[in-house]
Amino acid sequence: MFLNQFKTVFVTAFKKNNAYAQLLAGARDAVSGERAYPKIGKREDERLGLRLEYGEMVQEAGTDARMIVARPNRGAVHVGLRKLAAHHPREVLFKIPLDLKNPPGRNAFISAMEEGARRWL
Repeated sequence: MFLNQFKTVFVTAFKKNNAYAQLLAGARDAVSGERAYPKIGKREDERLGLRLEYGEMVQEAGTDARMIVARPNRGAVHVGLRKLAAHHPREVLFKIPLDLKNPPGRNAFISAMEEGARRWL
């Protein structure tokens, strides 16, 4: 459904804006449901079509991990994401556990996001 939008718009912005460093910096102390990326408001939400939020803390393989949750934005320019958000505003597009002690590199995290997005083809 939105994989092309995700790769060409969201991932490109995520790489350019040093978003992964910001996401890591806030992950340990974040409140579940707090916005992780983008931090900016309406304009970026519309353009990107989805947002990342900090989810709950979990134990993954004996270490603390923070779930990173992707959700669609209601005002998305991408028609499919806008329709999905209109009908299911809290829909979880994908979740990724983020190991806080030994986080993956940015490219590995982006690959995990792309893999999670594939289910929406």
